[in-house]
Amino acid sequence: MYRTGDLGYWDDEMNLNYVGRIDNQVKVRGFRVELEEIEYAISTAADLDPKVQSAVVMVVNDDPKGQSEDRKRLVGFVTPQNVDLAALRSKIAGVLPGHMRPSKLANLAVSQWSGTSCSTNDDAIQNGGRRNSKTVLTATERMISEVWKELLHLDPNAPMQKDQDFLTMGGNSILAIKAARKLASSTGHHIPVALLLRTTVLEELARAIDQYETPSLDTKPKTQSFSAYISSQDEKNVQNVTRSNPAPLSYMEEELFYSHTESGTRSAFNTVIQFTLTGAINTKALAESFKAVQRENPIMRARYAVDAQGHPSRFTTEDVSSAQCVDGDQWDDEKM
Repeated sequence: MYRTGDLGYWDDEMNLNYVGRIDNQVKVRGFRVELEEIEYAISTAADLDPKVQSAVVMVVNDDPKGQSEDRKRLVGFVTPQNVDLAALRSKIAGVLPGHMRPSKLANLAVSQWSGTSCSTNDDAIQNGGRRNSKTVLTATERMISEVWKELLHLDPNAPMQKDQDFLTMGGNSILAIKAARKLASSTGHHIPVALLLRTTVLEELARAIDQYETPSLDTKPKTQSFSAYISSQDEKNVQNVTRSNPAPLSYMEEELFYSHTESGTRSAFNTVIQFTLTGAINTKALAESFKAVQRENPIMRARYAVDAQGHPSRFTTEDVSSAQCVDGDQWDDEKM
């Protein structure tokens, strides 16, 4: 029998009744987490002065009725009272996944510490877990918080704190892509998804967005590569293209387009496939098969260019590129 850690019993009618857990494992927004594991990560955080002496983590439900699973969050408390919480948050972000990071960290004086999570529940939650509705947000922080609330289906009037973390609130990579798109629309320039995934705390993200400069789309690669054939950054260089139906880019296409623009090693975006065929090979038929694949898949005939408004768009050409067969002794790295 597999020991799940769940506690239950069979009643007289042989119905299985669930009681709870035999440990401190809890479920928050669909993830099962061990509170002791989080407490250990906090307690052993390195290079802090002063160091964390004690830590306790508990679950807080912001639903007044305590019935909504989506309103649960983790709150952490540490002693001594002068622990640098910003530095601590940065340390645990490197060792804990987003769903295991407390949405709130609070200091407790040693005199407030009882040594057990049970006896700290009432006072600690009321003081450390409560949200401060008087926090004044900057314009960028307000913009970000509005996007987060919309994507996470939160109360638009609920207060947002500067130290709130997108991932601990229930965010994920898919929602980060949507957030980047909405923030780009609000700011008028591209916001990379990587910035949102790397900087997930409200105050820090707002500062990063304020300091971010969109790279010029006129940047040319130092060397010509296969990626230059796939993606042109100047619309006038895109030949034989159906311009009457430019299509907007998807979230991922736009992110890759700008990532390619910013990259100093654009060859990293090339996809190279090598495989071995045995037996007699009809190279003419093989080349025709590649052309057939292009004809059947418009995305393989797509080109990317900046439109008149300065936005990247996808255009589709009707031309099908011919495959080139090269013998091994004719291979030239420069031409490739």
